[in-house]
Amino acid sequence: MTKEQYFNLKQELKDLAVKIRESKDDHKNDQRAFSQCSKQGTANDYYDGVIDSVKWEAIRPTYNKLYSKQLKSLQEKYSLRREYRHKHIVYCFARGRTMQQIEPKVREGNEPSRHELERLMKIYDVKELLVLEASA
Repeated sequence: MTKEQYFNLKQELKDLAVKIRESKDDHKNDQRAFSQCSKQGTANDYYDGVIDSVKWEAIRPTYNKLYSKQLKSLQEKYSLRREYRHKHIVYCFARGRTMQQIEPKVREGNEPSRHELERLMKIYDVKELLVLEASA
């Protein structure tokens, strides 16, 4: 890994951290808006007969739009966090850390993607030797 690649990766991590913070705020705002809309009535209220069809048809477009926006912001938040995690691991490998030093405790089923790590290591030209040491 060249010095330029190292500093580019470091800057990408900083930029991703900012995007993650912004996406968290966006997701919270989307949740609040959806919650306010849900107070007027939900699909379950309509099917349970709590609200009539006229009221449900009036709020349904807004409800569906806010619901899909909330799901989209949640998906964006998680994809940014996943990308940051993998780039951070590659960054630490470039600095000579082992996987045990980077993430000492990892829950079963929450391991980083080996394929994604290898892809990023090729991009940033990080030596394979460090990954083999890390997985041991």
